[in-house]
Amino acid sequence: MGYKKYSDTASAWEIIRQIKESKITGNTAYRELETIKGEWRGTDLVDEAEYLINTMFSEYKYK
Repeated sequence: MGYKKYSDTASAWEIIRQIKESKITGNTAYRELETIKGEWRGTDLVDEAEYLINTMFSEYKYK
């Protein structure tokens, strides 16, 4: 298994909490959610990250 920015689910959930509370915003939040999606495939974290991307950060998606 390779390097993960978020080494455990608790740290990834903490980033999601901070994004929901608008402590992390904009393109930074979008990039963090994309990182979580890539690192935690097959978990509820991915579902939550995708939901936030689609509802709060869709303008940052590449077309």
